[in-house]
Amino acid sequence: MPPECNYVIMDGLHNLCKQALQNDKLRREDVEKLSIVLRTVSLLASYEEEPKGLTQLLDKGLTNMILDILVATLRCENDRADSGVDQFLEDILEVIGAVSDYSTKAKSYVVETFCNTLLQIVISVFVRFITKMETLKTINIILEGCPLYAREKMKASPVHKELMYEYTGSLYFLADYEFQVGIIEALFRLSNRTDRETFARGCFTNKDSLEAFFQIRDSDFETDCRRFLNILNEKNTQKFRVISIPCRKACLGDYELVKPADTNYHEFWVDFNTGSKRISLFCNPETPLSQVNIL
Repeated sequence: MPPECNYVIMDGLHNLCKQALQNDKLRREDVEKLSIVLRTVSLLASYEEEPKGLTQLLDKGLTNMILDILVATLRCENDRADSGVDQFLEDILEVIGAVSDYSTKAKSYVVETFCNTLLQIVISVFVRFITKMETLKTINIILEGCPLYAREKMKASPVHKELMYEYTGSLYFLADYEFQVGIIEALFRLSNRTDRETFARGCFTNKDSLEAFFQIRDSDFETDCRRFLNILNEKNTQKFRVISIPCRKACLGDYELVKPADTNYHEFWVDFNTGSKRISLFCNPETPLSQVNIL
């Protein structure tokens, strides 16, 4: 039987958070207290659509409480190695995703509360690549199936429009192909076609890149993304960029990798990602190795 949620539980979670967040920096014991909060929320989120479940806590400010934890954790960027905050941040992102999957109402709360903050993490120069990657995955998780009214409410934020210009423009600087695809995926979920064209015209000065971006379709998203990003990265003059090279054959040890089966995917691409310092190959998803990253 799922535990019944009530205001007593919420008060207990709030008190634990208040105790842990009263210091300027998160200490190990603070992280342990907040971990209890996250584990409790994760447990409650596992009982989907329970009438006396997580919904009651959402109405009492659950997402704002988790946001406070996230913001406090981000302030401890320089102390992660000592306090275990690095792993803790990943735990927070997992809980955000779990709450989002709880119900449509929960997803709306999560998108409205977290999306702009998560976008800021993705474009921040002070956050490690692996954390940005996990954050970007979380953004796409919470946006999938998000009600239109929640996205519209988020877009009404005063910072959202400027943030989206920075987010779109980050394709030039975040030199990792998988990351770039995730950026575009979230962009398509965050905005309608008119908004995307506006952001693109403000960020992409090259005519070929702009035209290729406009040609990205939902029905052929991966293939069209490949075409656009190959053009964008080829024209990119930044120090760190993605260099994509077609290959005839690729093997990992004795295992031969297979290119995606899409008939429009004519080449088997190897991406040399100078930003993340890894090599990546996207393979046929029906094979045991659908993606290979070499660090």
